[in-house]
Order: sequence, then C-alpha cells, then structure tokens
Amino acid sequence: LDDTPAMPIAFFGALRAALVPVPVNTLTPPDLLNFYLEHTGATVAVIEAGLAGAALSAAAIAGTSLATAVIA
Repeated sequence: LDDTPAMPIAFFGALRAALVPVPVNTLTPPDLLNFYLEHTGATVAVIEAGLAGAALSAAAIAGTSLATAVIA
C-alpha cells in the first residue's frame, strides 16, 4: 500500500489479528517481491488497486504460498 490511510489500517489490523505484517516498498520489482513472498510464506497480501497488476504478475507470485489478495 502507498502512503494512504489504508496502510496503517491494514498494518495495525494485521497486528490486532495476530498476523505478521511485512510492509514492502511500492516500487519493489517483481523478482524481489517474489523473494519476499516466498521467504515469508505469505498467504495473504493487501494490495492497492493501482499496483495490483504488477504485484500479482506471474513473475511476482510464481512458487509462492500466496492464496488471497485483498485489493484496497
């Protein structure tokens, strides 16, 4: 998420739900995003609508455990 009110809402909501939020820079290239997703074992991602295309590209999610994407 970009620097909008959705970011702290998602971050603290994840903490409240006993989840581990992993903030990622919105300019992260797909190969590095894939590394983050694969090594954190993330199963859910909260993504800003304008960034969803790049964040959910085949290169970004290949071989990861990502099962759900929430578009904010």
